[in-house]
Amino acid sequence: MNTKLINRILNLVVIMALMLAWQPTTSATATSVSGAQAAPDAPAAQMLPVESLLNSDGTLNTRTGASGALDLRGWNVTLDSARGPILTHDAPAPAAPNAEPWSALDHHGLKGEVYALAMMGSDLYVGGDFNSTADGTVTNLNAIAKYSGGTWFPLAHNGLIGTVRALAVSGSDLYGGGGFFQTADRAVTNLWNIARYTGGTWYALDHNGLNYIMYGVCALAVSGSDLYVGGDFTQTADGTVTGLNHIAKFSGGTWSTLDHHGLNGDVYALAMMGSDLYVGGDFNSTADGTVTNLNAIAKYSGGAWWALDHHGLNGSVHALAVSGSDLYVGGEFTQTKDSAVTNLNHIAWYSGGAWLPLAHDGLNYIVYALAVMGSDLYVGGYFDQPKDGTVTGLNNIARYSGSTWSALAHNGLNGPVHALAVSGSDLYVGGYFTQTADGTVTNLNQIAKWGTPVTPPSSVSLGGPATGTAYSTIPFSATVSPGSATTPLTYTWQATGLSLVTHTGGGTSDTINFVWITTGTKTITVTATNASGSAANSRTIAIDPSTIVFNHWIYLPIVRR
Repeated sequence: MNTKLINRILNLVVIMALMLAWQPTTSATATSVSGAQAAPDAPAAQMLPVESLLNSDGTLNTRTGASGALDLRGWNVTLDSARGPILTHDAPAPAAPNAEPWSALDHHGLKGEVYALAMMGSDLYVGGDFNSTADGTVTNLNAIAKYSGGTWFPLAHNGLIGTVRALAVSGSDLYGGGGFFQTADRAVTNLWNIARYTGGTWYALDHNGLNYIMYGVCALAVSGSDLYVGGDFTQTADGTVTGLNHIAKFSGGTWSTLDHHGLNGDVYALAMMGSDLYVGGDFNSTADGTVTNLNAIAKYSGGAWWALDHHGLNGSVHALAVSGSDLYVGGEFTQTKDSAVTNLNHIAWYSGGAWLPLAHDGLNYIVYALAVMGSDLYVGGYFDQPKDGTVTGLNNIARYSGSTWSALAHNGLNGPVHALAVSGSDLYVGGYFTQTADGTVTNLNQIAKWGTPVTPPSSVSLGGPATGTAYSTIPFSATVSPGSATTPLTYTWQATGLSLVTHTGGGTSDTINFVWITTGTKTITVTATNASGSAANSRTIAIDPSTIVFNHWIYLPIVRR
């Protein structure tokens, strides 16, 4: 019996077996089976993976000796009269639209209040008064946790006993401040109100940290290799270094006092502008009374304290943020201390040595957190509108851009915001809330991510030749519209008889080369996808026989019978 006849018989047998193993969907113009399902009565032990019988061109290898039913879920089957069944992967389903800017973190957030956030590369560190995720799945997150790759991780020794109110990053070191004294498992002690975490290990600072009156450490700021610390302490925990009233510097492993023995009231916020340190809180002079008119805010520069214009502010400062040479200040004030500049309700702009009000006379209640993202200022706290009431829906968080207040999607959040941290185009928000203010997005327990809405691709053009030859390299290109589609994009390429190819992390265009070893009409499909949607396009190419001459000898064995 000749070889062609044998192959036709084998292909006929395979086709019949395939027809029995799935229910095909047919049309008047095509003989293809898409998304076929395995026969429901086929024993699980006899199901064969398609890959175990697949040749590189998509045909089936019928000489393996295997028997059973093929599991065709996720495969397209085209019946070719010359080569038999041709199998290719189903094109991936288009990504579901996800333009919602608010998103919950894994396990529905945290079970307890969040007071501090800090980024170390792409990892988010979170401090507060919690011990597990909101759903109770991840435990041992006592007062501090790491969120990385969409997953919560406890820190060494199960975190800390107490509350973390401030976080700061210096290289690969994470500093945490608050009201605590040891790790949760009691293995590392003498971490009084401040500690360093590096390489997966907790370290006590010199002299066992700092003492406290009520809150401990409330603010941290890094300047080069120096760490500035603010709060309601007065000395080191062991009493060795005194005169650290509410503010201190930790450098080279040693505590040192600031000029005039610090300040006479609590420090809640710190921010560096170049080599100048800005300090906010609830004070009015240095601790020794020498430098006055430091009402709620002061500058420390060149080893000396300096009052800001108009003798500071008439209420406590809880937040500071720097944008170039501008300083933004948030808190519980309404005007400068001398009443010369009014309408600074809870937020103010300090630039060029002068106080300036923000649009609509500021906000109607307390500001606890500030963060700069590009030219935008994000503000968190406990408010719902500007002071003059002209803009609504600013519940506890708002954006200030170009002298305009804007509500975030769903009118903000249903509880106060204590902390903000920027990571690229994403804003992490921590506080004491559970959902958006309108109840649309839930499970945001105490922490959430606000991302810039993603622009989906609306179409994708597919370029390439109309004809080609077998065994030759044939290039194709894809370009997404609009050009403003959010990247990265994932490109999925599918070609008749060839394996599925996926390119991740792409821009608004992509290229690929295909090589066919068989002739005929081939279909190429490309799908471009981002977090908000997808677009696809297809085209065909006619593959002609190759003109390549194979100059190789083939030796066949002689078998005597």
